[in-house]
Amino acid sequence: MSNIETTDAKPDSGEREKIRTRANSGGSEDETDADHLRQSVERTERMRRLAARRYQVVRHRTRIENEEHAILHAHLIPKGPHADLFNVRGRAWLARQPVPDDDRFAIERHVRELDRLAKDLAILDRGIAETTLDDPAIRRLLTITGVNLAVAAGLMAAIGDGSHSIFRPRTGPPPAAPAARRPGRGHGGRQRSWRVGSR
Repeated sequence: MSNIETTDAKPDSGEREKIRTRANSGGSEDETDADHLRQSVERTERMRRLAARRYQVVRHRTRIENEEHAILHAHLIPKGPHADLFNVRGRAWLARQPVPDDDRFAIERHVRELDRLAKDLAILDRGIAETTLDDPAIRRLLTITGVNLAVAAGLMAAIGDGSHSIFRPRTGPPPAAPAARRPGRGHGGRQRSWRVGSR
């Protein structure tokens, strides 16, 4: 029998350099992933705040418009000839309607409030555009008919981009389906017997 000499294999300087480079690259990748995760969470939270504030402004605007229509209905004033009651022509038509002074003051106050809400809505839409225009998911949603930037931003604010989810997709093969039991067999493979008793 021949003698076999065994020695402990130690990495040379080249191997040590490769290991050190791999370790450093792994750390940098972890830091990059952490930065990406933090930026994704911050972008999603900002989008959610902007979408929630925009929703509040739109609800407030709708409530004021309904109050305007309620004042007209209370005085049996028919529907105006203009589709938009609050544009230039619609406001001119509102000013000509015979309503009491207190209701006229309420209409003017509501119109001023609508102007202020329009400015707030423009600021919020600008902030949403600045936050979401570089998002590829938003761009894909904008290709759908009927989906504008506000709708796409609301959807992404609700579901997020998924990068910070704790649930990861399965990387391995799918689990095997359980074996189906043969009909007429119970547990342990024993044959079931059905006996019809007489009454």
